[in-house]
Amino acid sequence: MAKKSFFYLFILIFLTIFSSFRVTKAESEEFRIDEKDKNVLHFHGSITSATPEAMERYLDAGVDTVVITSGGGDGEAGLRIGKAFRQHQITVIVEEYCFSSCANYLFIGATKKYWLLTRC
Repeated sequence: MAKKSFFYLFILIFLTIFSSFRVTKAESEEFRIDEKDKNVLHFHGSITSATPEAMERYLDAGVDTVVITSGGGDGEAGLRIGKAFRQHQITVIVEEYCFSSCANYLFIGATKKYWLLTRC
């Protein structure tokens, strides 16, 4: 029982410390449709006040999966995107990282969620 409690405490501390790290480089917003599957959108960058409008255009055009790498950004914009993801039943795949408003809104808003483990 003590080992199990210690394990959960360790995980909680690790996640708390890990989530406090900020991406130091400035992220620019980048949207790219996948070359092999036109229903997959790649989004890399910060979430800004302009991101929801751009994202909704892709969702309305038939995108059903969004591959994300984002350090987060504007919370209100993230909430708007998360609601759009839920409405369009979007699948989210985190490619590298998804922090802050990305994790709190985009990832949570998705109906299916995956995290690519590319490094061991």
